[in-house]
Amino acid sequence: MISPRYKFADFVLDVREETLSKNGESLNLRSRTFQILQCLVENAGKIVTKEEFFERVWQGAAVEDNNLTVAVAQIRKVLDETKDNKFIETVTKKGYRFVAEVEKMSGADEIAETVTENDENALIGGEEIPATLTAGEQKPSQQKKAQMRSGVAALIASHRILAAVAFGSIVFLIAAFWRQNVAPVKAEPLHSIAVLPFATENNSPENQLFAEKLTRDLTQNLGRLTDVRVSAYEAVETYQEFNADLAKIETELKIDGTVNGTIRTDGTATEIEIKINDLRTGAKIWEKRYWMNVQNLPESQYLIARDAAREIGQSKQLQSPVATANFEAYQGYLAGRHFLDEGSSKDLAKAVEYFTAATVKDSSFADAYSGLAVAHIVQGLDLYASKGLNASRQSFPAAAERAKRALELDPQSGEAFAALAFVNYRYEYNWTAAEQNFKRAINLNPNNILAHRWYGGCLHRGGRSDDGLREQKTALALAPNSARILNEMAWGAYLAHRFDEAVGYADNAQKIDETNAAGLYNASEIYENKGDFVKAFELWRDAMIIEEANPKWIANLEESFKKDGSRGFIKAKTEWLENLAEKDYIFPTDLAKCYIALGEKEKAVGWLEKGVEARVPDILSIKYAPAFDSVRNDARFQAVLAKMNFPN
Repeated sequence: MISPRYKFADFVLDVREETLSKNGESLNLRSRTFQILQCLVENAGKIVTKEEFFERVWQGAAVEDNNLTVAVAQIRKVLDETKDNKFIETVTKKGYRFVAEVEKMSGADEIAETVTENDENALIGGEEIPATLTAGEQKPSQQKKAQMRSGVAALIASHRILAAVAFGSIVFLIAAFWRQNVAPVKAEPLHSIAVLPFATENNSPENQLFAEKLTRDLTQNLGRLTDVRVSAYEAVETYQEFNADLAKIETELKIDGTVNGTIRTDGTATEIEIKINDLRTGAKIWEKRYWMNVQNLPESQYLIARDAAREIGQSKQLQSPVATANFEAYQGYLAGRHFLDEGSSKDLAKAVEYFTAATVKDSSFADAYSGLAVAHIVQGLDLYASKGLNASRQSFPAAAERAKRALELDPQSGEAFAALAFVNYRYEYNWTAAEQNFKRAINLNPNNILAHRWYGGCLHRGGRSDDGLREQKTALALAPNSARILNEMAWGAYLAHRFDEAVGYADNAQKIDETNAAGLYNASEIYENKGDFVKAFELWRDAMIIEEANPKWIANLEESFKKDGSRGFIKAKTEWLENLAEKDYIFPTDLAKCYIALGEKEKAVGWLEKGVEARVPDILSIKYAPAFDSVRNDARFQAVLAKMNFPN
C-alpha cells in the first residue's frame, strides 16, 4: 500500500519518502521535525497535545518541552509562516493545531512504488556475498546470480520508471550511464569525504537509532584513521541516503566522496554493506558486505573503518585499534555519543550516565572516558544544567580527571587532549598548557571538530583573533552551514572589535538556525555595541521567547524599550537577570555588562569577582569584550583580569 501524500498551499508532504517540497523544490527537515509536521498535517484542524507529540515522535522518552517548541519554530520558518499566512496555531497549555487547508492526494497523483531489495530476493533468491569476498572475488555462481539480480531489477525498475516519468527518466539514466561508463575518470585521490547516515531496511525507531549510532562511530574512526577531511556527523545528519541528492551534497559539504552504508539486522546477526563513491566522476570506488554477530560489533566497526580508510587513503594506525571487546560497554558508549550530540540539559545528564556505565563495564575503554570528559565540559557550560555558582567547579575538574584517565589508557586520544586543553584554559587559567594540548589533539586527529572550535575560542579570548578565526574556519569546513560555529566566529570577531564582520557571521548563523537562543543573545550584544539598539532589542526578545521566559518579563522588556529606548532596554534586561540570579542561575558577566551600561561600576566589578572565583562560562571574554571598554583602566577591573593569567 502506498503511503499518502498531503498538499497544503504550495507544499507537498510525502510520508513515504519523508520529504517536504514547495513547488517541486525539496526542503530540508530533520527526521524528527518531519514527524512533528506529519502529525500536525494528518490531524489538520484538531489540537495535537504535547503528550501526543512526545509519545509518537519521541517514543515516550523523557524530553523537555523546549525540544518541541524549537522544532515547531523550525517548521514555521521552513513554511515561511507570517501573521497573514498562518499554518500552525499555538493552543496555550495544550499543544498545537494545523490551521491550513489540507488535501490528501489520490493514488493517481502518486508515482508507482519501486522494487525493494526484498522484492528482488523473492524473485531471484540465492546466496549473499560473504564479508570476506569483494565483488571481484566472488565465485562464478555468485557473480552469475548477482548479474541476474541486477539485470532483472533493472528491467522491472526501468519498466515502472518509464510508465511514471517517461522521457525525463531516460535522460537521467543516459546521463548516469555516461558518467559511470563513458566519461573520463579522474584518478586523483579523495581529499574530503562524508559518511552519510546509514540506511536501514526496517525503519523502526530502534533501527534508526542503531543506524545513527553506527554512522557516528564510523565517522569518528575514519577521522582518526585517514588524512582526508571527514565531515562531522552534525554536517550530514539531515541527509538521508534513500533520497540523497549527491550533487547537492557535493556542493553544500564541499566534498569529493561519500561513504554510504546499509544495515540489515534481525536482532542477533547484522549485515552491513559499505560503499565509497567518487562524487567528481560518479564512479563507485569500493563496495563490501560484512556479516557479524552483535557481540562482535565493537571490533567489526573498527575493521570496517580500517578497510574503508585503506581505500580512501589511510596513513595512520591506532595504537589501540579495538577500543573495547565488551559489547555492553560499546552500547553504553554509543548511547552516550547520541545524547551528547542531542544537547539539551536532560540529554547531557543521560550522556554522562551512559558514558559512566560504559567505563564501569570496561574500565580500560579509553574512548568512553574521553567522551565522558567532553560531556562533563558541555554540561558545565550549559546554564540550565549547571545551576548555581559552583557548577563549573564541579564539572570541569571531573572532566580533567576523565581526560587524564583516557590518556593513560590511550596516549593517542585526540579527544582527551582537547578536553584537557579546554579545562586548562577555562578552569585552570593555564594558557600555555592549553595551547600545547590543543596542538596535540589536532596533530593526532585533524578532523577533531571540537578541538578546532575550542582552540579557536581560546585564541580569541587570548587576543589572537586571526589565529582563532583560522581554527574556526577549519571547523566550519568539517561542518559547513553550522550555525553554532558561525555564532562562535561572530563572537570572536566581536571580541576583536570587528563589528561588521561579527554581524555578518551572526546574520548567516540566524539564516541557518534562528532558534539558537545563546546565539541570539550574543548577536544582541554585538548589535548593541554597534549602536543598533532596535535590532539588539529584537534579538534579545526573540531569545527570551525561544527559552519560554516568563511572559511578564518579555512584556516588561517591550514596554521599557518603547518608553525609554536603549536605557529602558538595558534596565529591563538587568531586572530580568537579577531575578534569575536570585534563583541561583549564573549570570555574572551578563549582569556586569548591564551594570556598566547603567554606570554602576561597583556592582559590575563585584559580579565579575564572583564570576572569576566560580569559573563561570565565558568570564574569559571580559578582557577584550567591547562592553567593558569604559572600565578597562579601572584598578579593580585590572585586578580581576590579573587572576586569569592572560597571555601577553
